[in-house]
Amino acid sequence: MKIGLTTTSFRWDQGAERFVVNLAKGLLTSGHEVHVIGRLEKSNILDEFLEQLSPDQQNRFFFHRVKTIKATKYLNLITFAYAVHRVLKRHNFDVVQGFGKSLGLDVFRPPTGTHKAFLSAKKGKPNREPCTLLEYAIEKRLLFEQVKVLVVNSNLSLKRVRRAYPGITTPSRVIPNMVDLKYWQTENKSGQRNRLRSEWQLREDDIVFLHVSTSFVSKGVPEILEAYDRLKSGLSPQQHNRIKLVLVGDKSYRIPEKYKQEIRIYPRTNDVRPFFYAADVLMHPTRFDSFANVVLESLACGLPVVTTRYNGAIDAITDGSDGYIINEVDADDIAGAISFFLDDNLRMEMSRSALKKSEQFSPERITEQYVQLYETLAPQIKLSKKNLTLWPWELFKGLK
Repeated sequence: MKIGLTTTSFRWDQGAERFVVNLAKGLLTSGHEVHVIGRLEKSNILDEFLEQLSPDQQNRFFFHRVKTIKATKYLNLITFAYAVHRVLKRHNFDVVQGFGKSLGLDVFRPPTGTHKAFLSAKKGKPNREPCTLLEYAIEKRLLFEQVKVLVVNSNLSLKRVRRAYPGITTPSRVIPNMVDLKYWQTENKSGQRNRLRSEWQLREDDIVFLHVSTSFVSKGVPEILEAYDRLKSGLSPQQHNRIKLVLVGDKSYRIPEKYKQEIRIYPRTNDVRPFFYAADVLMHPTRFDSFANVVLESLACGLPVVTTRYNGAIDAITDGSDGYIINEVDADDIAGAISFFLDDNLRMEMSRSALKKSEQFSPERITEQYVQLYETLAPQIKLSKKNLTLWPWELFKGLK
């Protein structure tokens, strides 16, 4: 099949964008012709991607770079939509799947379960700024008039979409995120673990609770610190001294002075694998995630995960087996989770379960679900005459 994938940016240092890269690679491995349509922030990203492909795969991969006006979010959005649409008009794709806001799509997979659902869940009510209203208009046009299937990455995302657009009748599918097991399960994993733990001067029985994100506040770091404090009075000094917190990713976060000698904090880095290898448990008590990729990455490294019911990635977790799900971003709940993982035998067993669970989200398995979807849709798309004429006012259709 000749497949088009639209994305606001082709890169792999962010979760939603990395999914497009991995899906493109999976589709090429399956023998399809893949066209990625989107922005390219750095030219070397494309070169690095091509280096990962075989000569045959390189011949079946095409990148269509679109340029946008970034002066404002509004101009960036509208020029992206028009630029993508111009590419779609020039090619006769069997299926077009969109990850960015553009019309002319057959399959729509919004990374956060539609922008309206995202803002409604985070802020309690939809945003009414001009740029946001335009995003709503494009989404509404896609969902109610254009796309044949809406794909979301979790059951929680699907609930949020239906709550944001209660009249939607478009068929929907839940297909989870994927994790590149070969990338995360490197041969020198134990060597990197020992090196970093030695650098941190950890004892053999110390337990590293890791947090990785670019937004510590929204992902529950203040509550993690509060839980750490509360456990000082709830555990013996020997037990509490085994707890080691490592925070990675948010360079803007200012850790309180009293923790600086006890907790390690690192800025964002392109390769976080050593931190995962050195850790024992991932802490991700998020307030909102459609499906946090960090959960799958942790499972692939054998780390059980602590997260909340506000994370769609709970679809990937069996509570008490390979993870621990808390109801609220609450210091007491987090303290209970930390205490739970002080049991060495239980933690080791959950580590083995986490590794096993990650196999369900391999690129091969997830790509196959998309291929099956495309093969089902392709005959319908061929029979239907898609109108790829885009008048300026059409982007605003449905704007209320």
